[in-house]
Amino acid sequence: AKNVTGRISASRPAVVDLVYSLGDDLQTWDEFHPALYRLTVHLRAVSPEGRIKWHDQRVVTFGMREISTRGTQFVLNGRPIFLRGTLECCIFPKTGYPPMDRKAWRRVLGIIRQHGLNHVRFHSWCPPEAAFQAADELGVFFHVECASWANQGAAVGRGRPLDRWLYREADRILKAYGNHPSFLLMAYGNEPAGPGRGADYLGPWVEHYQAKDQRRLYTSAAGWPIIEQSQYHLTPHPRIQHWGAGLKSRINAKPPETLTDYRDFARRHSVPVVSHEIGQWCVYPNFDEIAKYTGVLQAKNFEIFRDFLQANHMGDQARDFLMASGKLQVLCYKEEIESALRTPGFGGFQLLQLHDFPGQGTALVGILDPFFDSKPYVTPDQFRRFCGPIVPLARLPRRVFTEDERLEAAIELYQFGARDLKQAAVRWRLVTATGDVLHQGEFPARDYPAGGLQCESPRRQPQA
Repeated sequence: AKNVTGRISASRPAVVDLVYSLGDDLQTWDEFHPALYRLTVHLRAVSPEGRIKWHDQRVVTFGMREISTRGTQFVLNGRPIFLRGTLECCIFPKTGYPPMDRKAWRRVLGIIRQHGLNHVRFHSWCPPEAAFQAADELGVFFHVECASWANQGAAVGRGRPLDRWLYREADRILKAYGNHPSFLLMAYGNEPAGPGRGADYLGPWVEHYQAKDQRRLYTSAAGWPIIEQSQYHLTPHPRIQHWGAGLKSRINAKPPETLTDYRDFARRHSVPVVSHEIGQWCVYPNFDEIAKYTGVLQAKNFEIFRDFLQANHMGDQARDFLMASGKLQVLCYKEEIESALRTPGFGGFQLLQLHDFPGQGTALVGILDPFFDSKPYVTPDQFRRFCGPIVPLARLPRRVFTEDERLEAAIELYQFGARDLKQAAVRWRLVTATGDVLHQGEFPARDYPAGGLQCESPRRQPQA
């Protein structure tokens, strides 16, 4: 404890600066060890006789961490990190508003962590205090935005009231939540319109908050514009299915392979690049969800789809359609995510998204439903096999081989775990669909430092 005695005027606000040493055993906050401190401040007014005339106190929980960039990578407490993220678009079908208790947010963020993710972007809104508290405890990185998607009739930089409001709102967000260690990243909002696609207005906006509050990193907006003032970029370009590409996209126009990555795109920038709203792979409705809508929303769209299917005498195939489309959805997300993981020097990705998005039509883009419950075709453990802090990767020119060909694959290890792997041996196996082992081997044991992509020599084996 440390005591400070002084005179404070009762008629105007006062600021008391106090330096408190945390000692030599300072614990830093990150996704693996979200160490938190609790500071209790007591304020007492004491009479000349030593009698306490008035007393108040405040308890503040905080974490010690430093976020920065090194080239095209994020650095937390001196170590590179990679953002494996999803969106949260204020989707709460039972109430229509986000929960205000920490328990509910611990459930949501805990499920996100179970799927190997470490990051949440709040699309055009800022979550409540309880969400930040839960993220602090679970080690989740937040990207927060003002409640603005200035497009389709709205715009920034045209001298309208919105321009001034965005400064006031950002000030309020930073004052209320800025001391949470989970609050790592901030943008004005989503995909703006305006002069220079918002660049003319957002350049000064970013510079203003970089100077005002250096506890986090700032970017212009989610999606665009890419401006030199941003400390990282959220851009929709590095993905396997570009908007409007249709059958001309890589995943549709070319045979499946696992060689493509985004290193050329990342190298064109001097700051980290994060893929914006990748995925959006849709699945057939799960009609069992209809019964879950017991609050302010009802799944009338699902009822229409179900009635349409029954009218065409295919109602008994609904489960088959769900499972078949769901398995395909998972394969698409797997390639989407692994393309990012196998990119050297990449900043990360933000999925649209882990759970469904009923706020924009029927967007069944999730492997979870809007209630954060799993759908029947994939489990969290299965998803974590290709989305997590440590993921083995194989680079293949194609996924289909004939029996007279030799299979050659470069083995890589995406290693953003809690610590360096010392003298670890990577083992590999080639197995059939029934589990029979055709070939297997092991690389010599070596160190695999955390914070990057580790490569091994190619391995060639006969396919048969």
